[in-house]
Formats: sequence, structure tokens, C-alpha cells
Amino acid sequence: MGKEYERHEAEEILRRALAGDETGQISHEDLLAAAAEVGLDPAKVELAAQEWQQAKREQLQRNKILKRRRSGFVRHLLSFAGVLTVLALPTLLADASHLFFSIPGLLWSIPLILHGISTFLPSEAGLERQVQRELRLAERREERRAAAKARPSGQPQPSSLKVEHVVERVLELLALLLRRLFDQLSSQGQRPNAPKPPRVRVEPQPPPPSAHREPHSSRSPTERQQQRNTKRDP
Repeated sequence: MGKEYERHEAEEILRRALAGDETGQISHEDLLAAAAEVGLDPAKVELAAQEWQQAKREQLQRNKILKRRRSGFVRHLLSFAGVLTVLALPTLLADASHLFFSIPGLLWSIPLILHGISTFLPSEAGLERQVQRELRLAERREERRAAAKARPSGQPQPSSLKVEHVVERVLELLALLLRRLFDQLSSQGQRPNAPKPPRVRVEPQPPPPSAHREPHSSRSPTERQQQRNTKRDP
């Protein structure tokens, strides 16, 4: 019956074996082969290796972020000390009773304290989001570099292709607008003139006959004169 080892014993044996090796490293293929020999599923070993690499990248990125935050806080602190010193020296040399420089110092100390808290006591959730965001950006940069290496030298870059596509689309829209404007102006120029309505002249109507006029009579002028003379005589 072969020997059997506990998990921690196997890990210690492998650690010592790697420590005794001059390089101290093992290739991915050798790792899969060793796992197959001890009866482990190569797919699980592959998945575990990917998870380990991802955790390693996240830890490295986390360390970079924390280091960058500490450097930013140190620069902030030095700026605070330098500006406060420049404001304080003339006042202390002239009249120490007027410490007006303490007002901007107190106001500036509030964001400085908040900066220190976010640097040395960071939020794990916020730090994790920043780590994932920067890892995604790094992966995109690696993909663009790989695509640029695989692309022939004469082929334009994707950014230039996007710019050319946008410019071409804008020119097409401008041409379409100009064509519609030209068609509209042409249709207005070719439209026949509408006939003018005829002028109607309104003639003035004669005034109606007066009511006191005598109706037309068929008598002769002599008879009418005699009738008037009869009316004058009493």
C-alpha cells in the first residue's frame, strides 16, 4: 500500500522541493502533469491557477493604489506645511498678536484630515471597486496593444477608422441636408404664378327719388299752368 499524505504535508513537501530547485519555479505544463499524476482533475487545477493569477493581479493593483494614495497624501501634507509657513513667517516677524494665518490653516486642515483617513483607513468596498476598474482598464490596454501588434503595418489604427467613419457620416448628413434644401428651392422657383383675381369696379348707385316730388302727369304744360294759377287765387 502506497504512502498517503495530508494536505498540509503535501504542500510542505512541494514547498521544500521547489526550495531545493535552483530556479524555484515550475512551468504550467509541469504543474498540470504533476496534478494528473497525483489524481487531481486538470480542469480544476487550471481553474485554480487562473484564480491565483487573478488574486495576484488584484493584490498587486491594490498595493499600487495604496502606494499612490500615500504619495498623494505626503505631497498634500508638504504643500500644507509650505503654504502655512509662508503665511506665518511675515506675521510672526511683524506682530505675533495677529495670527490671521490660522484661519486658512484651520480651513485647509479639514480636507487634509479627510485625505489622511481615506489613505490610511480606506473603505474596502471603495478600494475594491477602484481595483476592479483599473484592472479592466489595464486589460483593455493590453488588448489594444495585442491588436496593434497583430495588425499589418499598412492597415490604419482602429481610432483612425472610427474618426474616418464619423467624418464620413457627417459629410453624408450634410450632403443630404443640402440636397433637400436645393430641391425645396427648385420647387419654389418652378411653381407657376397664381392668376390674380379680376378687379371689380363698383359704380355708385343713384340716389332714390324724393318723396315730395309730384308723380309724372300726362297733362300738357298749359293745363298745369292754369292749375297753379287757380291755386294762387283765393
